[in-house]
Amino acid sequence: PKKPAVFVTTRSDTAGKFRAAMISLDGLLDYDESDRFEATFEISLFAELFDEMLQRDFGSVVFEAVRNGLIIGKGKKEKETNKPDKNKDKDKDKKKRKGEKEKDKEKDKEKKNGKRKRKREEEEEENKDKEDEREKKREKKEEE
Repeated sequence: PKKPAVFVTTRSDTAGKFRAAMISLDGLLDYDESDRFEATFEISLFAELFDEMLQRDFGSVVFEAVRNGLIIGKGKKEKETNKPDKNKDKDKDKKKRKGEKEKDKEKDKEKKNGKRKRKREEEEEENKDKEDEREKKREKKEEE
């Protein structure tokens, strides 16, 4: 053949008809010591080797996925890339909004504190003015 290929032939039974059956890999692997015919042995051996090949191939796929940092979430597999992730953007936006809210709260506190501070300063000035007036009255009384 020009291309690599596997030719599969079946054995015919006594009447010359082909006998073929569809059996799952699990069914082929479910053999016991009573299966001593040459054909049964060959099929069992092939099933064992095929099973090991699948384990190796899929094991290497899983290994590569873990090694390359595949993200598994919400039933989907997404490989990390340089493309912006919508969830990451949402998280960043949430953090940004949260930070802005916190800054706004701090500004509000500062404004309140500033207003309080101004009130205190105004009260202190008023108190000083009142004390100054009292002192002036005392001085006038003392002069008289």
